[in-house]
Formats: sequence, C-alpha cells, structure tokens
Amino acid sequence: LNDVQNFEMDYSAQSVQQTAIYRIVKIDIKPGSEPNSINLKSKGVTPVAVLTDNFFDAKNIVRDSVVFAGAKPLRGNFEDVDNDGDLDLILHFDTQSLQLTPVDTEATLTAKLNDDTLIKGRDSVRIITKK
Repeated sequence: LNDVQNFEMDYSAQSVQQTAIYRIVKIDIKPGSEPNSINLKSKGVTPVAVLTDNFFDAKNIVRDSVVFAGAKPLRGNFEDVDNDGDLDLILHFDTQSLQLTPVDTEATLTAKLNDDTLIKGRDSVRIITKK
C-alpha cells in the first residue's frame, strides 16, 4: 500500500504568478510493452495510460486539458490497464504529432482535474527513427 503522494513545483524566478504545483501521477506509455519504443515515422497512434491509485481517480481528468509530448489525445476510454480493480484512462495520440526527438529518454503528460488540480506523469521512451 503506497500512502505517499508526490508533488512537483514548476516556477519562474522572474514571476511568482507563473508558479504551478503538479500532483505526480503514474502513467504507462504503450501499456504492456517494455521498453516503450516509439517510431516517430509511424502513421499509427501511441497509447498512454493514466493510472488510478489510492489518491487519484483518472475519471476526474478534464480530457480537453491533456497534453502528452506536445500532442492532444485523439480519443480515450476507461479500462483496468494495470489489473488492480480500478479504471484507468487510456488515451491515444497521433504518433507523428508527438514532439519528441531521437535523444529523448522520457515523455511527459500533463492535465487538469475537475477541481483545477494540475497533474503530471512521466515514463521512459526509446525513440526509433527507422522508416
């Protein structure tokens, strides 16, 4: 049982108004695969699961606010991705819209919840550039 919540603060030294607090959530890029290989030339989609846990329910995500590696989701649905009995949100992103480079080793998803809480999740990636 994990009873610790993690948060991250992004801020600007120039302006205190630009401070943002993110609740850290667990994401799984390409659930079921390891490593999370992404071929940036692929014409398909990249699935990303946002995992529900004891402190966070993926059903509270405002879908219009989701951004993963600079891209908005094409579609999403709820399923129990990690087989723990609760519903996770699995989102699909157009692979060619992802703003990733061959040297990237992780990708980030950000979103807002219904109560305006900001969330952020990261997972490892292995970028492939072959045709």
